[in-house]
Amino acid sequence: MPKSQGRKRSPKLQTQKILQERATMPWSKTKKFVVGALTTMAMIIGIVSGLVALLPRVSVQASAPFDPSHPYPIPFTVTNNGSITLYNVRFFVGLCNLVWGPGYGEGVTLKSEKPCNGPSDMRITDPTWSRQKFEVDQQHVVRYDDIIPHPSTDNGMRVHSAEISIVVQFQPWIIPWPVREKEFRYKTRKDEDGKLSWIPEPLEK
Repeated sequence: MPKSQGRKRSPKLQTQKILQERATMPWSKTKKFVVGALTTMAMIIGIVSGLVALLPRVSVQASAPFDPSHPYPIPFTVTNNGSITLYNVRFFVGLCNLVWGPGYGEGVTLKSEKPCNGPSDMRITDPTWSRQKFEVDQQHVVRYDDIIPHPSTDNGMRVHSAEISIVVQFQPWIIPWPVREKEFRYKTRKDEDGKLSWIPEPLEK
């Protein structure tokens, strides 16, 4: 007498069983994967944040509005507002154009041969401005009138307009490293009270 092989399960029941087994898989495997992914992401974010914090940052603060008939002195304050010390630092004044003359009529222009829309090619510096180290939060004052030939304001002479840049060259590490450079362009604007203000201008590369 043939042996009974029992009732075969329908495909529908087999599918339901498979789904139930998958639904009851240990949560620990999924949890480990999620925790591992989040940990890796946090490490990447931490590394990137650390590298960004080590990037050198300098800023330049222009002087207050000035009387064009008595414009000097004209200081620009450079600050190391990054989180690392800078080395072998040099400061320059880049001259694009300077126009001065009597209160009425055309003035005399001193200008660069290049257009005023890129890095300056006419740069002047003072050897005493060089610094071996430029500490965090340290400041250095660059006086435009110390090195740029400026006109006498006697007999009604006055500054009509100017466009200059402050250039900072430095090495971000004490070890030998390529020199980096930051340039900040400024242009005068005549205010309602007749004074001239320094307005930041974008620097096209």
